Amino acid sequence: MLYYVRFEITVNKPKLQANSLTKQVKFNWANGSPFIKQVARIGLLSLKARYRNTIAGFIWVACSPIIRFLTHLFIFSHVLKLPVRGYPLFLLSGLMPWFFATQSIQTCSTQLVTQGSLLRNTQNHPLVFLLPEIMINVITLFVTFYTAAAVIAISTPISWAAVTLFPLACIPLAIAVTGTSWLVATSQVFFRDTAFILPFSIQIGFLITPIFYSIEMVPEHLRGWFLLNPLFYLLRPFQLLVNNPNLSEFFVLWSQAMAIGVALLCAAYGVWMHCRTRVAFHV
Repeated sequence: MLYYVRFEITVNKPKLQANSLTKQVKFNWANGSPFIKQVARIGLLSLKARYRNTIAGFIWVACSPIIRFLTHLFIFSHVLKLPVRGYPLFLLSGLMPWFFATQSIQTCSTQLVTQGSLLRNTQNHPLVFLLPEIMINVITLFVTFYTAAAVIAISTPISWAAVTLFPLACIPLAIAVTGTSWLVATSQVFFRDTAFILPFSIQIGFLITPIFYSIEMVPEHLRGWFLLNPLFYLLRPFQLLVNNPNLSEFFVLWSQAMAIGVALLCAAYGVWMHCRTRVAFHV
């Protein structure tokens, strides 16, 4: 006499999780308060975790860019003696935004992977995990820029435009950094080699962007290639403010930087929309 035993195996596929990721991108601007509260809450948690068990955590973070700025200033101004008028302010206007951009991109590059369980099982928008890190770095940028500018102002006069319009110049840069961070973080989900490519890509970007040298120092036959660098246009509003504060020219450069920032953010949104249903299988 034969007996048959029937086994039923249930396989849980991450299809529903992928669908939850699809819902994340439908952000309702009329109901933005929960989104802002999530960003603020995660930002506070990140601050507490970052400076836990430290005596003066934020002070060290703020001092690091200033010390690096002073080191660059000594090397390029007193050792190499680059022929740039008002070099301390010129270097400050390019180096501090560069520190902000690179620090934000590097910090955000692994956020979607490290927060994979929350991203997969909840309906949190991916920017909820990226914006807190960028906002923390924005605060650091303001503190370090105005602190270094106050020190430089002891020996070199600073125009009122550089002081008052600096926050306005930060807007397109912050938008561009948000888009780039989102692109890099999405790339890290599918290509884990991104974490190894990013550091030396930043080093190359630092050398080919007119940060510690002016665009006029680049030979004529190579200048066209340097002008293709979008980072150049994102830093130009800052450099104009400290060297030749012409308001009409500033707003032209600001509009160019804003166009680049919005383009990067739209590109990041488009890539995420294309890849969002596959994120649940990789995080």
